[in-house]
Amino acid sequence: MKIEPIILSGTKLTLKPLEKSDIEKLARFCFAKRIWRWYPFSINDLADLTRYVDEALKNQISGSELPFAIIQNSTSAVVGSSKVYEYRCR
Repeated sequence: MKIEPIILSGTKLTLKPLEKSDIEKLARFCFAKRIWRWYPFSINDLADLTRYVDEALKNQISGSELPFAIIQNSTSAVVGSSKVYEYRCR
C-alpha cells in the first residue's frame, strides 16, 4: 500500500510535501556546515541539494520515503525538510 503525500499542520509549523521548487528556498540556509555536523552526509552546494531532493522525490514515487518541506507558519518561509523513511504498511 502506498501512502499519499499529506499536509501536516500545527500551531507553529506545517509539513507539506517536498517539491523541486523548494530547492531554491532550502538553498538559502542549508549549506551551513553546522547543520550537517551529526549527519552521515553533508550538502555543500546546489548540486548536492538538487541530488538530495531528486532522490527523495524518486523514493517517494517508489514508496520508500515521504519527504516534507517544513514551513514556519508565522512567516510562510521554508525553514527545513524532513522525511519519513522506509515506512511499511501492513
